[in-house]
Amino acid sequence: MKVVIQRITVKEAILYLSLLAYPALTLIVKGGVNTAFAVIALISISMLASSPIKIKQITADRTTKIFALAMVSGTLAILLPQIYYQQFDARPFDSELRFLLAIPVFMALRFSGNRALSVLEYAFPLGALATFLFMQTQIPPGARIKTEFLDSIHVGGISMILGFMSLYSVNWLRRDKNFLLILKLLGFVSGIYIAIRSGTRGVWLAMPILFLLWYAMMKSRPFSIKIAAFMIVIASLVAYASVDIVHKRVALAISNLEAYSSGKVNNGTAARLELWKVAFRLMAENPVVGIEPGSLDARLTALSKAGVINDRVMKEGKAEMHSEIAARMAKYGVLGCLSALAVFLIPAWLFYQSLASTNRQSAGAAQIGLCVAVGFFVFGLTVEVFNIKMVAAFYGLTIAIMMAATNISGSSTSEWRA
Repeated sequence: MKVVIQRITVKEAILYLSLLAYPALTLIVKGGVNTAFAVIALISISMLASSPIKIKQITADRTTKIFALAMVSGTLAILLPQIYYQQFDARPFDSELRFLLAIPVFMALRFSGNRALSVLEYAFPLGALATFLFMQTQIPPGARIKTEFLDSIHVGGISMILGFMSLYSVNWLRRDKNFLLILKLLGFVSGIYIAIRSGTRGVWLAMPILFLLWYAMMKSRPFSIKIAAFMIVIASLVAYASVDIVHKRVALAISNLEAYSSGKVNNGTAARLELWKVAFRLMAENPVVGIEPGSLDARLTALSKAGVINDRVMKEGKAEMHSEIAARMAKYGVLGCLSALAVFLIPAWLFYQSLASTNRQSAGAAQIGLCVAVGFFVFGLTVEVFNIKMVAAFYGLTIAIMMAATNISGSSTSEWRA
């Protein structure tokens, strides 16, 4: 029997290597994910420009239009207030550029064939495992895990996502061989370990939600896999309960909430809850377009001087609003709130609709994509997720890749060569 080996172009090789490496680069190399995203975006735009398929055909389907609307919503929410107030500043668009670039990445990769899928199922567990090994050489025992360029909150969140993506990808494209299964489980354990060691309660909040979501989507899996899943959950809960940092951080949260319920606003948890009230208050001033661009710090200072909030809340808010949704509400009004919800919930809805696909590859990709969208949504309730460009790059690129894998087209892949 004659074996036909299909050659790949240089650009294809660069594309696949970038897809394989970007999860690990995100948390190990400063600027790594931005570089990988730029490379993937440039190759994607090149593929679109040289494609024999007309752009009208590529953008004609409903999924592309809805996805593009979600990714462009943040740019519109920032631009319209600037036009209204006639105050222009390019800096707020830094993260939104990543979401705009996610659109051509999605459109190109969905026609790039199935090779990218075989890369992705290795990329996520290798990223989590490489991060775990790297952290062992950098972080002293007992300390909260972070890097020199990213704080514990974001390290914990991205690691958790990589861990769950590894778990969700088990038997994605086929029944995994033992080596690949072990790699994915190691990736899952590594991601969860880093998330716990990060000491980030907002990330911990997402863990049981993603566990339940994963288990709910296993209804058609063999009983033996469900037993294995149950054992993994129990083992994770035991490990979770036995880590000292968890006891301390949870106990602190409980005492903070008790103090807040008695009217004391003198701790971080109370300040975060007060900032939600501030967000609604500022949005009410001009519900459609929000406050003047760049005036949030001044508004917080004014509220503090007026006795509406105390100094602790003001300082916390000037550092960040501790919620992606609250931050956009305060700055950009209803438009900002809708854009924050759109960038999480519209992709989640598109992934959810694809769960029923009869195509194993598409349904599996939808599960992984739903994990990312839901995880970041929960994460974004307690932290400004996208005020750091590399986090926006990781989310935008991952959502685009998984959306492409969910909607991959086999009819024209022979015509698309990077």
